[in-house]
Amino acid sequence: MGVLVHPDRQMHLAVRSAVADGRLRVVAEHRGGNPWLLARPGDHALTEVRTRHLDLVILSRLEGETATAVVLLAQGRRSLDELADLPSLLSGDAVIIAKDAQGAVRVEGPRAGGRRAAWVDVGSMVFASDDRTLLAAVFRSDAASDGGRGLAVIRAIPTGMWLHVIEGATPRLRAVITV
Repeated sequence: MGVLVHPDRQMHLAVRSAVADGRLRVVAEHRGGNPWLLARPGDHALTEVRTRHLDLVILSRLEGETATAVVLLAQGRRSLDELADLPSLLSGDAVIIAKDAQGAVRVEGPRAGGRRAAWVDVGSMVFASDDRTLLAAVFRSDAASDGGRGLAVIRAIPTGMWLHVIEGATPRLRAVITV
C-alpha cells in the first residue's frame, strides 16, 4: 500500500517535501490538525474506523460481514491493548494502525507473507509504515535499511508483535497476546 504514520507534531521537512512533490498525500490528521496518516497518491485500499476512544486504519479493503465485525469490535474498545483479537477478523496480509485519544499509536504488521511493517526514529520523531522502501525514500538522507553509519535505522516489526509509540517515550515492540 504505502502509508506513513506521522507523530502529532508539525510535518517533518522530509515529509513536507514528499507532499509538495506529490509522492505523499495527507489521509488523516491528528485532532490538533497535524498530519497523522499519509499515503502514496494512488493507494486507496484502506478502511478507517473512528470511535470515541480509538482511530483505526486497516490497510485492506473490508466489505460486508468483515467490515461490520471490525466496527462492532472497535466500538467496545478503549485502549490499544484491547485490539489483540482484531487480526483474527482480517486477512493475513492486513496491517493495523491505531491511535488512542492521547495520541499513542499501535502499528501491527501482517501475520502472513513476506511483507513487514517497519519504523524509523528520525531525530526525536518516530515514523512507521507498511513499506520500508517508503521510509527509505522519504528519509533517504536520514535513514539506512538495517544499519548505517550514524544514520537512523529502519527496523522491521516482527510477526506477532506490534510497535507502541507514545510521544516523548522510547518506542517499544510488544507481543500480540491472543486469548
